[in-house]
Amino acid sequence: MGTLLCLPYYFLDPSIKVERLNIATDPVTHLGIFTFGPEFALILLLLVVITYIILMLKLLNENLINLKSYFSNIENKDLSWIRWSVVLLVCSASLSAVLLFMPSSIADSWEIRIFNLLFELSWLVLIGAMAVDQKPIQMTTKNKNKLKGVPSNVQKKKYARSGVNDNDLERLGLKIETCITLNKLHLDPDLTLRKLSIETGISETLISQVLNTFFCLGFYDFINKLRIDYAIELMKKSDDTLLIIAMDSGFNSRSTFNLAFKKHKSETPSQFRRTLKQLR
Repeated sequence: MGTLLCLPYYFLDPSIKVERLNIATDPVTHLGIFTFGPEFALILLLLVVITYIILMLKLLNENLINLKSYFSNIENKDLSWIRWSVVLLVCSASLSAVLLFMPSSIADSWEIRIFNLLFELSWLVLIGAMAVDQKPIQMTTKNKNKLKGVPSNVQKKKYARSGVNDNDLERLGLKIETCITLNKLHLDPDLTLRKLSIETGISETLISQVLNTFFCLGFYDFINKLRIDYAIELMKKSDDTLLIIAMDSGFNSRSTFNLAFKKHKSETPSQFRRTLKQLR
């Protein structure tokens, strides 16, 4: 499409093409609309980039939901470096758009050219290094097609045809929760849906159904909720640092612990601990 837009420009008289390239972006009306072919092509490229970014973010969001339906810890698995690459890609596209509409006396200056070149080179090298460092993500489940993340209300409608009634959901929910807490499975940072299925003797699909419909939580959030409850008990009994408590509760890092704690308790671990000390 970009080539087609540029064709009329290529067939113009060479003197007009040179004049078009050498003038500023404002006084171009006397040269005719066909001289805008390269500009139209660049604008089209920007639209393609925007579309690509939107689709990329959509796929990343779906991948994140799927990870949370299988892993209890998604650190180093959530492909956050790709999100950063999207941010840098947006910055790069925005810079190109700005330069496109700037006078050539500014856009073509050596300072702008060097800055643009260094910026492009830096983020490409950074993203390339992160891509090489990314470890494979293995989901050893027999029901990968069942793990596609969808909202909880849609999950309930989907599971309505499964034939599992409310009494069965309650019984299975109690069995799953009891098995986890008694065996302290939630303290295993590498706990997966597959491991939980083996420990409980319940299929992965059925566990997902129970968690989403009875507890109204996905696998990731359900396990982290149990970890947060365990961490709170540790806070009440000991003065260990929050990092030690986080690790003892099954989290891989302090930052993940903070995010999960704030999500389930609406305050940070530090704020919660201060409140505990005030109540003593």
